[in-house]
Amino acid sequence: MKISRFRTAATVVATAALSVTVTPAAAAHDAPPGVLSSDGVEVTGDWDGDGVDSAGWFNFETGEWRLRNENTSGEADLEFTYGGPWEGGYPIVGDWNNDGTDTIGLVRGNNWLLRNTNNTGTANLDFFYGNGEFEEGFKVVGDWDGDGDDTPGLVRGNNWLLRNTNNTGTANLDFTYGDPVDGVRIAGDWDGDGDDTPGLVRINNWLLRNSNTTGDAEVDFDYGNGFPSHWPLPGDWDGNGSDTAGVAEPRNVTIAWFFRNENSTGPGTIAFNFM
Repeated sequence: MKISRFRTAATVVATAALSVTVTPAAAAHDAPPGVLSSDGVEVTGDWDGDGVDSAGWFNFETGEWRLRNENTSGEADLEFTYGGPWEGGYPIVGDWNNDGTDTIGLVRGNNWLLRNTNNTGTANLDFFYGNGEFEEGFKVVGDWDGDGDDTPGLVRGNNWLLRNTNNTGTANLDFTYGDPVDGVRIAGDWDGDGDDTPGLVRINNWLLRNSNTTGDAEVDFDYGNGFPSHWPLPGDWDGNGSDTAGVAEPRNVTIAWFFRNENSTGPGTIAFNFM
């Protein structure tokens, strides 16, 4: 899973030191699901199929996507548009067709519009999941059944509703995890077993569970500074098959990214700037 959800908002953050520290922050009850910089939002995914997730950015105003294949400072390797200017909906990414590469998507209400290549064009998959035009659940994406393709999910309060295929229908998995009003919903393969499972980030406290069932967190650690200073973006930064913690920090003219290769308290393993 690469991004949980977004809501139109803007965050202005002054330039800070290039480091990740743990400091208190206000709780994010129903916080905007993505750190927005100017008019864009951060995403992460494996854009080139090399097994390593890297940074990306979507511009709401223009529909432009900028994706980088290495976790280093530099320019975008891919630049294209998908989604017209201010058409609504929000960006998601995932491996929709089990080819090993993450590609783009937009969700408008309960209409999921997924594309199998990272370039300009129309949706390859177009289906409905959720409660219509005004679906308010957190959108999550993941490989819930370990079959190699990412599929949709919704989180309403603490009720996780996950579907195993990219077509119209009802949830295949239905369980509760977390507090109904507190924490950013995320998903990832925390234990490297091939399936994605739920997680919550409360301020900078990461609470990860290794099965898609009701229960308590099995991994609990602190990383980052919490929203709006940092937004959590998990991914597989070293290609070892497991997803670990990452955060993005919007700055004056760029975005600072801090990724850690272990799900434990500690400093960032990888730090760079990209937008």
